[in-house]
Amino acid sequence: MSNLFFGVKHAPDITTPDRMDEPNDRRDLYEEFESEVVRRGNTEAFFDENDLVEIFDYASDYDNYIVKMEVLLYGAIHYPKSEALATRRAWLYYSFGDVEATSELNRRVGTGGVLNRLLDLRASNANLELGDEEVISALEKILDDTDDFDDEGIIQFTDYAMELRLESWLMQNKDRIQSKCSYPQTFLYPSFFLCLCILPHQFSNLRHRKHPGRTHGKLFLIPGFPFLSERFPRFFLPIPFLFSS
Repeated sequence: MSNLFFGVKHAPDITTPDRMDEPNDRRDLYEEFESEVVRRGNTEAFFDENDLVEIFDYASDYDNYIVKMEVLLYGAIHYPKSEALATRRAWLYYSFGDVEATSELNRRVGTGGVLNRLLDLRASNANLELGDEEVISALEKILDDTDDFDDEGIIQFTDYAMELRLESWLMQNKDRIQSKCSYPQTFLYPSFFLCLCILPHQFSNLRHRKHPGRTHGKLFLIPGFPFLSERFPRFFLPIPFLFSS
């Protein structure tokens, strides 16, 4: 399976213990919040601000809007001045298609962070009026001004570029983007999924036309796939269907 993506012969090693424990920690936190707050209405359950951000982002991976809204309600009571949660509330507004409310809230937060700037770009281009050059220029500016992408920042950055079919630009700037990620695989693996989409002929050995369900098992032979499919389900959940025809 050579040259799978960006000229890298093998998926990078992501089996360091501190990162391998993270998916379970995030899932456990998410499940605890869902159990205690969403289902039982336990107002005494304690979650700090960082916990809520992690839970919201994890819920976003699975499009669980109920958990996301409950996180924001909990946060509004316990951490009313949280800029991170206010930013995610703006992203939630955007997911509902309310560009005006999104822009207003995003301006009020005004941190100038990666997520705020990406959301501003999305809102300003909601009708897809910007050309590729204008979007790339805005992404370049965000990239230039950012020293260290956090996980959600680089996921949304990559996601928007992929959404606008700017895969070539991502490939051309792979090293530059990766150098600004404290955990580079956070960028590499969504990009790996990108290559699964645009270079399917390189994965012909994974196709099982008569038994498409086996594809998922094959993908678990890729180093790090179980970990990354848990960490970034928004990118990996569709993979079995890419090779089913």
